[in-house]
Amino acid sequence: MSLLLFVYGTLMPSTNHPMAHRLASEADFIGAGEIGGRLYDLGRMPGLILSDRPAERVSGEVWRLRSACSLDWLDRYEGIHPDVPRPE
Repeated sequence: MSLLLFVYGTLMPSTNHPMAHRLASEADFIGAGEIGGRLYDLGRMPGLILSDRPAERVSGEVWRLRSACSLDWLDRYEGIHPDVPRPE
């Protein structure tokens, strides 16, 4: 089973962010991608809400994870891991 990941922002290598480097070391770049949605300012990171509206598109990249183990650190980084307390 392929684990495909759509990324935008700091996880894209062009940002030179440490987590982008980690992703590149654990995944294979598939290509540029686009998803129907819009971005919201959530402070530390933007949040993406899916949308069916043709004018609302978010550009990013598609990566194939080599291991499901990468999901653990990705979820921690994104602040959605069950072990990471969420801000009130």
